[in-house]
Amino acid sequence: MHDRPVPGRLGRTLTDVSEHAQLVVVAACGRQGMPRLLWDGASRSLLRSAGCPVAVIPANGR
Repeated sequence: MHDRPVPGRLGRTLTDVSEHAQLVVVAACGRQGMPRLLWDGASRSLLRSAGCPVAVIPANGR
């Protein structure tokens, strides 16, 4: 696991990093049904273009 700041536009940076990863894990900050993550442009870009599986985890741990 790597936890480091990476400069650049969030969606493009996450997609680029996913090309060298086995899994990308992101937190969803939604409430009542659809996570807010799915409405964010960077998140949509990642989910559409990721080079590996993407796990969306509720931010509150549930």
